[in-house]
Amino acid sequence: LAAAGLGGGGGGEDEALASVDDFESSVATRLSGVQAVAELLKTLEKGGADLTPFTDGCSTLLESTLGTKVQVGAMVLAEWAALRWSGGGAGEEAFKLPAALQAKLDAQLATVGQTDCPYAEVGQLSAKWKTDLAAMLALYAAAGVKPAKDAAAKGVGAQTHLDAVRVAAGAPAWEETVKKPPPGDAKKVAAFAAERKAREKAARQVMVTVGQFEDVQGSLHTSVIASVAAVYVQAANIPAKVAPVVRGLMESIQREQHPELQRRSAQVLVRLLRQCVSRKTCPNGKIVNNLCAYLCEDATFTPRVTDLQAGVEDVTADMMTFQPPSDETAVSSTEE
Repeated sequence: LAAAGLGGGGGGEDEALASVDDFESSVATRLSGVQAVAELLKTLEKGGADLTPFTDGCSTLLESTLGTKVQVGAMVLAEWAALRWSGGGAGEEAFKLPAALQAKLDAQLATVGQTDCPYAEVGQLSAKWKTDLAAMLALYAAAGVKPAKDAAAKGVGAQTHLDAVRVAAGAPAWEETVKKPPPGDAKKVAAFAAERKAREKAARQVMVTVGQFEDVQGSLHTSVIASVAAVYVQAANIPAKVAPVVRGLMESIQREQHPELQRRSAQVLVRLLRQCVSRKTCPNGKIVNNLCAYLCEDATFTPRVTDLQAGVEDVTADMMTFQPPSDETAVSSTEE
């Protein structure tokens, strides 16, 4: 469990932090570790062994402040449930997890859609945008902008990255309130121009740093929630409100950066569709419509014709965006 949680590293949290920066190379090792642990759990369970050390280990991973460890804890449970799966379709037998584990999974699933998740992996980026925001506020406060003085006095500790975006976006309006020097004083005009350039640069820097923070945090959260959602599906234990599970898997299919994790989410979504067939309120129609809309966004894959209120005989090839796939991108298997 430790090796899987660290992407194959043998050290402490620094190893996990590094694995986010080099996500592509760590995912394969993490998946191999997850599969090995799940196979071991299946074997020990058949022999009647005590699985408490493993369930306790998964519980610890789910409580971690590191998103990669939460992801691995959920992936182990999902893989284990998939190996225990007996039957198919909507009639498969549910796999009941220990209540404590289920409660932690529920807490994680409840964070779907959140934009501010305090994963330890983004700690340095969080500190960086706060430092940049403080520097920007100091420059505008020195220029006599009262809102900047008030914000600087309160500090940036309680600010969120969304607050930082709002503040940086409002910088041009603040700039208009800065007192300008007399046009005849060349030295003061030059100094004012340099100071204004520094203030504008500081505001841009906040936007850049926050953007980096949002990219890393969003990517990590997508992977975590998809792994958590997979546990519910693989265990055939779909909650009454299925929307968070669907959203977690769909966001992974649309945004996941690693192809193997994206593929796993697609496979889990197929099983979810099967399980939902017998539900009184079946979400399958909406899911399929969303998948079709997502597929049709790529005009190089899906033909798109613009009518332009013309007759059929007036539509020309120039109005269509379809480009046949090359041999490299063509679908090559029934599964795909």
